[in-house]
Amino acid sequence: MRPFQEEKLGLALFHHHLLADYWTETLSGRSFKLLEQLIPLSWVLDPAPLPPGAVLDGPRVGGAP
Repeated sequence: MRPFQEEKLGLALFHHHLLADYWTETLSGRSFKLLEQLIPLSWVLDPAPLPPGAVLDGPRVGGAP
C-alpha cells in the first residue's frame, strides 16, 4: 500500500460499525462528534474474493446494501 491509502484506511475504521462502541468509550463526546463531522464516510476495500460464509459489509444507499 502507498502512504495515502494507509491513511484512508485508518479514517475508514473510524466509521466502521463494529468499532462504534470502542470510539464512543475511548473519545470524549465532544471529540467524537467533531471527528464524526470531519472524517468523511469511507469503506475498507479488499480485492480478495470472499470466503464461504463471509459477509460483505459495504456502503448502504437508502438503507439497502
